[in-house]
Amino acid sequence: MQENLPSIHHLFLNAAHVIHNPNKNFLWSKVGETYKPITFKEVEDRINQISGFLFSKGLNKGDHVAIVHDNAPEYVYFDQALMKLGMVNVSIYPTLTPDETEYIINDCECKAIFLGTPFLLKKFEKVKSNCSKVELVITDFESNNSSYYSLEDVFEKGRVLYENSKEAIDAVVANIKPDDLATLIYTSGTTGVSKGAMLSHYNFISNAIDAISLCPTVNKDDKFLSF
Repeated sequence: MQENLPSIHHLFLNAAHVIHNPNKNFLWSKVGETYKPITFKEVEDRINQISGFLFSKGLNKGDHVAIVHDNAPEYVYFDQALMKLGMVNVSIYPTLTPDETEYIINDCECKAIFLGTPFLLKKFEKVKSNCSKVELVITDFESNNSSYYSLEDVFEKGRVLYENSKEAIDAVVANIKPDDLATLIYTSGTTGVSKGAMLSHYNFISNAIDAISLCPTVNKDDKFLSF
């Protein structure tokens, strides 16, 4: 692994195009009773589509975006799109209460939110009127609110938007630095209100590099279960 990778998105690209190849399977997702393979190329296409859409909505490097979603490939797509644009992922536990969710969204002034299920949308809508900074709502399903965008809408619109903005987006990617903020992870708040722990791109990259040196038997042919 290259040790001079500037961002988490470059870490993904390094794996996709150097360690593996774009047409190799990156993820397996359970659909019904079967598992569907998803290649590095398919994941990269989804990342580009989301990044093209978000960029078209005026979201910029350093903006905070909330993700309230269970563990799924769609989380990876969205997270990597944020990393590609130099934005900050504020992941919110799906089990938090509406009030706790509201506090985190407002504390870090999230400009957009990605919601995984109708239940999570209902929870957000209970406090939406108090979250004045949120300008964009994206759902991983079709909702009844015409002001929201489904992820399928984002994919469809993002194909063209990314191609039209590729040069500008590439300039953003080139400007991301290892010390740039990548995510805010909010504490459980057992001794007070939750506080956002700040982690940079290099915090994650250094962990990956150290994991390789500490676990030398792990290689590109290994498979990992995430649940």
